[in-house]
Amino acid sequence: MDAYALPLPPDAFGWLAAALTWMTFFCRDMRRLRGLALCANAAFIAYAALVQLWPVLMLHLALVPVNLWRLTQVLRQPPAAPEPSVGGADGDAAAEQVAVAVDVVHAADRAPVLLPAQRRQRVGGLFAAVRVRPVAGDQAGGRVRRVLER
Repeated sequence: MDAYALPLPPDAFGWLAAALTWMTFFCRDMRRLRGLALCANAAFIAYAALVQLWPVLMLHLALVPVNLWRLTQVLRQPPAAPEPSVGGADGDAAAEQVAVAVDVVHAADRAPVLLPAQRRQRVGGLFAAVRVRPVAGDQAGGRVRRVLER
């Protein structure tokens, strides 16, 4: 047996490198992405050295310091604030998490009064609108039982 014989064929390193690179495209966490990219770089370096693919070897030798630099940048950042929960213990949304815009209409022609302002109140692409109309007594078809007046 040759002293330099590997237990794996050189193509195994190429397939491993390709699989690691493929996995980086599914990473949401930058720490994990950079770690996988460094592992892919190591596998590509081994593969390229074994089969003498000099451009691939040079590329991944050049990418190692870039990935190390970016990884250290990510590691130095303070951890991101946790996402606010949707609800409390009973599942109700907190008051600061509910985005509601009020559609104020003119009493005479029922045209929106605050339409330009409403267009700017979109929050995250979602827009909950509540139409407020002057209603007296039971005019809303039984939906309004009583209107509080000052």
